Amino acid sequence: MTPPAPSSAGTPTRPAWPPLRRQLHLDRPVADQYLTWVTGLLHGNLGTSLEAQEPVSTLLAPKLVNSAVLVVLAAVLSIPLSIAIGAWAALKREKVFDQASSNLMLLLAALPEFVVALVLVIVFATTVFHVLPAISTVPPGSGRGTTGWRWSCRPSPW
Repeated sequence: MTPPAPSSAGTPTRPAWPPLRRQLHLDRPVADQYLTWVTGLLHGNLGTSLEAQEPVSTLLAPKLVNSAVLVVLAAVLSIPLSIAIGAWAALKREKVFDQASSNLMLLLAALPEFVVALVLVIVFATTVFHVLPAISTVPPGSGRGTTGWRWSCRPSPW
């Protein structure tokens, strides 16, 4: 079933609501909606994107590759580093390194991830070391709704 035609505001017109509610299973009880969703999820059916009219799994698959690369890189870097810092702090118990590393790790754990990420980009990609790229590996314009590099740089209208 194709979605109803959007109005000029981007939302379906009132006569198009009943078919859309049926398509999204909103005409059923909440427990039945949840059961349908969980059943589909367990069978690998993440649903269909209303905007792209493609299965969500095919839209997510290319993005998961980039995420997997980031996870592996983070694990390869952070696990040995954390073991080394922990072992060294255990050897230097109650000394300056132990106190400094404990306080630094507490501070880093308390900071939001986006703050840590921004500082790491500034340190490793722009001004200090310039070792890593400060951009994404996804080519500009490859995603839906993008119009090149200007799309990724413009501020949000909200």
